[in-house]
Amino acid sequence: MCKWLILIVFSLSLGSQTHAEVQIPTGLLENEQLEVLDLLGSQLGHRWAGDPFGLGAFPGVNASFQVTQVPIQKLNDLGDRNTSNEGRQLIPRLVVAKGLYANIDAFLHFTPLFESIGYAEYGGALRIPIHEEDSTPYIFSVIAHVNSINVRNLLFAINLGLRLQVGYRIGQLGIWAGTGILRTHGRFEGGTSSVTHNLTRSDQNIERTEYLGGLSYIAWDNFEFGLEASATSALCLTFQAGYRF
Repeated sequence: MCKWLILIVFSLSLGSQTHAEVQIPTGLLENEQLEVLDLLGSQLGHRWAGDPFGLGAFPGVNASFQVTQVPIQKLNDLGDRNTSNEGRQLIPRLVVAKGLYANIDAFLHFTPLFESIGYAEYGGALRIPIHEEDSTPYIFSVIAHVNSINVRNLLFAINLGLRLQVGYRIGQLGIWAGTGILRTHGRFEGGTSSVTHNLTRSDQNIERTEYLGGLSYIAWDNFEFGLEASATSALCLTFQAGYRF
């Protein structure tokens, strides 16, 4: 009961800070559309701030709540400069992870549409170990991931990515670092409510190299805390709390 109470309080305390609305400025030129796409698309690809080692041997599932800090105040300097985004927006996400076999893991994550922030997301990932030995605390993994994002029905984005990650374990503490290629396709809707400079639909594509690193800690056998720092063109932090059922 204590474990569940901590998880619920942690989730509600973080989720309560997501009340600020994500505002996209109008009058975006093409180069500014790329900046918006990077900030609200590429920066919000797959995130996992949990154990870098596989769940394949674990018979249950891992359910986690996470929030990612995004520096949305940068949007205020784009387009018509008619937004008032403040500081770093906290984007919530629910993640379910399941070990399949041979330490191959599958991840499903989603953010239901919150009217208060105007953001929704869903996606998944597959983590495949390419080098792991029981006699060493290291693991090398490849992670393939995809997710779809909707921001206020004005911007739709799809991320496709591939990462190489190395993890290290010291007791209950997991540490990891990695890099990868991330491709993002974005569609800015047209019409009278469009945010593009000519009010027409605009499709944009960007490719970024992303860097990430983090640590996690397994407490009380199955309860887990984690923190991940990731960056394409800006630094974002992801906090996570989860439980292995």
